[in-house]
Amino acid sequence: MSMKVTIINRGNGSAMEMNFDDEEQKQRWLHLNPNFECLGPLEKPLPTRHVRMQNKDEEFEGWGS
Repeated sequence: MSMKVTIINRGNGSAMEMNFDDEEQKQRWLHLNPNFECLGPLEKPLPTRHVRMQNKDEEFEGWGS
């Protein structure tokens, strides 16, 4: 049974979704990558950068003109 979880890089704050075959594989990966932490099962897909930046265009409209 595959599991999809949210992983955060505590070094730079970036988050990503990862798939693991089981809890043991996830724990081994986390042990080998100490800067990362599992935030739990992925409830819904993480937004892409494009989606996260949609409202930023309006926020900075007119700057530098």
